[in-house]
Amino acid sequence: MLATNDVGEGPLSSAFAIKAGMQPEAPALPTLVSQMPNEIVFSWVEPANNFDAIFDYKVYWDVGRGDTLFDLLTPSTFG
Repeated sequence: MLATNDVGEGPLSSAFAIKAGMQPEAPALPTLVSQMPNEIVFSWVEPANNFDAIFDYKVYWDVGRGDTLFDLLTPSTFG
């Protein structure tokens, strides 16, 4: 990019990258695969990525506090 006035053009600015893209769509509702006392396994259909790779999922869990806050499940070992 450069600026221009009546005297002429100034020097070029440093290069920078612009990434065009869109956020991914929402995943479908998960399906329960198995449930044990200390582990719940579920799966879901990967959403449309809108031409950008999905590199992580965040899964939130309602722990039954009676409010509208949800806890983020960890570790993030989904996929």
